[in-house]
Amino acid sequence: MPQRRLFYLDANRLSAFLWHSGKLTKEDSFTSDGGGLELFAAYLSANKQSLFYLLADVVDEGFQPDVIPHVQGRDRTALLKRKNDQFFHGAPLNLAILLGRETTGRRDDKMLFTALTKTQLFEPWLDALRDAECQLAGVYSLPLIANTFAIERARKSRGHPTQFLVVTWTRAGLRQTFFDYGRLRFSRLTPLPNDTLDECITACSVESARIYQYLIGYRLINRGLTLPTLVLTHPAQTTSFQERCRDSNEIRFEFLDLIAESSRHGLKTVSADSHSESLFLHLMVRNTPTQQFADSTARRFFRLWQTRVALNSASLVILLSCIIFSSKLMLQRYQMQDESEEIQHQAQVVGQQYKVALRLRVIIS
Repeated sequence: MPQRRLFYLDANRLSAFLWHSGKLTKEDSFTSDGGGLELFAAYLSANKQSLFYLLADVVDEGFQPDVIPHVQGRDRTALLKRKNDQFFHGAPLNLAILLGRETTGRRDDKMLFTALTKTQLFEPWLDALRDAECQLAGVYSLPLIANTFAIERARKSRGHPTQFLVVTWTRAGLRQTFFDYGRLRFSRLTPLPNDTLDECITACSVESARIYQYLIGYRLINRGLTLPTLVLTHPAQTTSFQERCRDSNEIRFEFLDLIAESSRHGLKTVSADSHSESLFLHLMVRNTPTQQFADSTARRFFRLWQTRVALNSASLVILLSCIIFSSKLMLQRYQMQDESEEIQHQAQVVGQQYKVALRLRVIIS
């Protein structure tokens, strides 16, 4: 199995990590200027046989819910493309997520259209990966990875609220992601210029109240609902969050132990504070979503690798089948040889008995 290398991309730089058996090791960090891209190209050349995953944590991400007719095949592909072009003006890094079907009428499909809208932020890195013929498994966003976390909570929350907000602090800023019945509906990133704990706690309190009003305004939640808000925090910093992030009639804060959650999901790299990008990088590999943003051109060499692996696996299966079949034939041959020798032995005994009987008959006569 090739090594897996993970990229974390924010508005300022791209960081590269080696992932192995749940352990993350930071290898380098690159800027998008000429010198940074040259170093990145050299890094790719030195690790060309790896599988690469890119996690984007950026402000420029759009979300648009819609309902479309339940169609299949080419009609569905054309409809989804037209909708993405309508909402995001042809942004190439787009995705259509099926949220379910309506229960009445034609039972149309409920969709969430999302896109990474600032194409120029991704182009240098994707071009470098393509030029180096690297095996890019996919481009993912942090809300898409957080969806795994939310689905798990929704399954365990029978009898509990199914609409909730997940708040995470990463190097890119404070992110608030809204889930409805375990399904991603909206996410917003608030950059933190100084990236300090005090700044993060203030933003957590203020921005949670703001996003509540936003969700009310767009009728994503009902007025008067107390919205559970899950905040991932390092246990050493939880008290600081609790002192300033107070419950209200609109928001009910619940603080989740980042270290415990990381351990539960198999991450062996322990975070020193409440920054949670390591957990989401790990989840990107361990619970890779079935959907991602990159098009077929960006993932061409990954597809070739998958095809090669499939062919090698098929060849191995055929080889093993041939070995087993040959072994069976050889066993049957040995069995038949033993049976043949036994028959010959019996024939010799019968022949000898016949000769003795003839001699006795001659003597008697």
